[in-house]
Amino acid sequence: MKSIFEEHFQSLAEAYPGSNYVPRPDGSRRIQVPGLRLPATGWNMLGTTVYFLISSSYPMAQPDCFWTDPHLRLASGAIPQNTSVNNTHGGPENLLWFSWHASRWDPNRDNLLTYVKVISRRLQEIR
Repeated sequence: MKSIFEEHFQSLAEAYPGSNYVPRPDGSRRIQVPGLRLPATGWNMLGTTVYFLISSSYPMAQPDCFWTDPHLRLASGAIPQNTSVNNTHGGPENLLWFSWHASRWDPNRDNLLTYVKVISRRLQEIR
């Protein structure tokens, strides 16, 4: 029998082929979603890889914040609002961290795809 995480991750991987995750010693997981498309204008790239963490108590605890390719910038060359380059995602490389939070989360309804939609909406905002 699959865990709720495994079921949710399978749906994510079907929607975003190449997605994967890395278990962490504390029971959390680092999710990687490659090739997330960006708007045709406003960014210096057409797509980016997105990373986010989920805690061991997912889905009761909602995902929070996300990271992208470290070189993602606005088309002007400026760094996006509420971001910094760091490696607090638990990996060895520095990535561009977005301090961005879902305004609502219902563990009975929301899932990993929901959170990727939250990320996509933020990346539609060119700021």
